[in-house]
Amino acid sequence: MTGNITSEACGFYMRVNATAMEFETFYSKAMHYTIMVTVVSCVQVLLLARQIEYTTRRNNSTQISLLCVGHQAILDSYLCLMHLTAGLAVESLFNAFATAAFFKFMIFSVFEMRYLLIVWKGRRPEMLREGWQTIRRELSKLYSRFYGCMLAGMVLVFQMRKHPTACAIIVYGFWLPQIGHAAFHGHKKPMQLRYIIGMSASRLCIPLYALACPSNFFKLEPNYTASLVLVLWMAFQACILVAQNLKRASVLCPKGMAACRLQLLQAPAKGHAGGGGARLCNLYDACGRGRGCCGDDALRPLFPSPVLTEMECDQARVPRVPKTDPVLG
Repeated sequence: MTGNITSEACGFYMRVNATAMEFETFYSKAMHYTIMVTVVSCVQVLLLARQIEYTTRRNNSTQISLLCVGHQAILDSYLCLMHLTAGLAVESLFNAFATAAFFKFMIFSVFEMRYLLIVWKGRRPEMLREGWQTIRRELSKLYSRFYGCMLAGMVLVFQMRKHPTACAIIVYGFWLPQIGHAAFHGHKKPMQLRYIIGMSASRLCIPLYALACPSNFFKLEPNYTASLVLVLWMAFQACILVAQNLKRASVLCPKGMAACRLQLLQAPAKGHAGGGGARLCNLYDACGRGRGCCGDDALRPLFPSPVLTEMECDQARVPRVPKTDPVLG
């Protein structure tokens, strides 16, 4: 509808263009979006449940990065708040958006926080023997850091609102901590392949709907460049994780790199099982090479643990020393 307002006495002229909003079409798009978010959330719940079971069964919670799990939990908390705020702003769509917000809240508060606590508890087994006061104090620190990071992330997203591509790269870089953690510690197969691929693909649905769908109900102009960058970025991270699972954890480590991770393995001293007079060690190269050498107690502070994992012992082809050995304490 077009109209003109003219006042010759006042010398005023105004032209008005008005377009009626198609509520039926808008509501239909919103319902389709809600159905998509619901299906994606159900898939993510299933993947998370299987991954939690996998981690608990293999008892490999120390192989999971806390930052990786926390990053995904913060991302889902943002999506929950976004859908809830949109439902409050548009009253006619409250039920649809509240449903999407509920599923995201369930993923973030039930499954991902539980997974975060499992990983956190696996890294502090001695804490359980120190009593409830220590547990409550450490839990308070964990939750304080989590919600502090969530608030800091909101500020960062607001400051980068004019740079959506860079913001999307930061927000959807949640696999990077796990890649670094696995490469540094030499962990192999800490996550299921279906979890890596499924979460990478499902988390792209919402941003690609907003950035690449020309008829999205957000009324946003398609940004195919940002969409392509985001897809390539997620595919790059997922491919590295899959390569770490299938080949070796240090897949990104160059063969001639001198800064590869070294581990110290001390053999039993004289008079203990296994015999031997001098204290020996094994320097294990994270790139996949092992070699024997003479060790010294001066090297002990340089290494996070004096005992190699079973996988590292197999790769380095050295006998594994029990953690209960009296020499190791």
